[in-house]
This record gives sequence, structure tokens and C-alpha cells, in this order.
Amino acid sequence: MFYEFAIDPTILKSWDNCRYIKDHFGVPKGRMISRFPKAWFKIVHQGISDEVPPRERTKIINALNKIKEQRSFSAFRNWDNDKDWNKNVIEQHELNPFYGIISNAINDEVNEVIFFDELDEDHPHFKIDTSVKIKRTEDDMANTVRPFLIFGKEFKFIDPYFNGVNNRHVKPLIKFLETIVSRENKVPIDRVEYHFNDKIKDKKFLEQNILTLENKIPNGIKIDFYSWPTSKMHDRFILTNLGGV
Repeated sequence: MFYEFAIDPTILKSWDNCRYIKDHFGVPKGRMISRFPKAWFKIVHQGISDEVPPRERTKIINALNKIKEQRSFSAFRNWDNDKDWNKNVIEQHELNPFYGIISNAINDEVNEVIFFDELDEDHPHFKIDTSVKIKRTEDDMANTVRPFLIFGKEFKFIDPYFNGVNNRHVKPLIKFLETIVSRENKVPIDRVEYHFNDKIKDKKFLEQNILTLENKIPNGIKIDFYSWPTSKMHDRFILTNLGGV
């Protein structure tokens, strides 16, 4: 589970700030940086002063590369070129709230705004519980992994207990898929896979399982099925290009 944060790109112009962000973000930490706007990293790089010593600049660049690869994702949010970052982020927050907004320049009365100097693991809009207990209903499960479903591009559903005619197994998957296709951002859906156990030896029953499931899959999504020997199967997982649970 992770939450989306917007960070003013001008904040990461020093090694100390950059290191703090690197160390406190990523899926294992439950926090991911929204690349808002699309040129967020370009703006960060441009904000690094020429007066920064070469060794410190190298450390900043290396940290930014790790942030880009492992701690951020493309937000696909709208951007108004006639407005600055602060005004844009507040408008986007009103349309689709960020979990937290890290900025030293926003004076608006927005509860989710955190000044960088006030960042702390116990801050109410920075504190994250990465382990949660939920009810085993399709709605609760989909809401828990919603950030992965909303912002992911590649999905692998691993289920060793596959049974396409059992609603207890089918309903959560269909809810996950409905959440993916109903998202209003422009994140492309590159691949969706369903991996299951080959313990169903009756080929006709297996084909009926898959057919029943395919008929319930919402329009706008294509899913590929893969059957694996029991020895190769994992426990239940939802894996995406951003992380998994």
C-alpha cells in the first residue's frame, strides 16, 4: 500500500533535502512521489545551483536517479502552464486529493500541506501504516490497493486457488478490473495477467472456468491467463510495475 505525495521541485536542490526524501519514500515506506508536472525531474535539476560543489552535485544526481526509478510515478494530472506549481497543485488537490503536499510556499489553508522543515514520521499527513487489516470483501480489498490500480500500468494477479465459477474468487478480481478501467487519468494499461494453479486437470472444466470469468471482465481491458504447476506457484499476490501486495 502506498500514498501519493506532491513535492515542490525546488525543495530538492540540496543534498540534505534530497537524501531525506530518498530515505523516506518508496513503496516499502508507503509513500510515492507524484511526478507533477511531467517535467518534475527536469525542474528539480534546473534548480540545483551552479555553486553546489561537484561532489555534492554528484550525490544529488545519484539520489534523484534512485527517486526516479524507485520512489516516484507518472501522475498524468493536468497542468496549466499559465500558473505556478503551487496554484496547479492546489487545483489538482481539490479535484483528486494528494495524501500530502510538501511545500514551503503554500499559504492556503490546506490541511495536507506540510512544510519541509516540519517533516516528521509522526506528522499526521506524513505518517503511514503500511500494514492494515481489512474485511475480506471485494470493496475493501479494492480500496486498499486502489493506488496500485489507479496508477499502475502492468498487473499480475497471482491466485493458486483459482475457480472461475466461484463468486468468492471472482468478485474481488472483477472489482479490481473495474477500478482499473474506471480511472479517469491517462495512465495506459500495458498488460494484465492472471496466474493460477494447474491443479484443475479437467480441461473442459478449466475452459468453462476461464470462459465464465472472461464473460464478467469489464469492457476496455484484456487479460491473459497462465497456468502453472503447483511447485511453481506463489501465494496470492497483486503485482504491478509500482510494487505489489
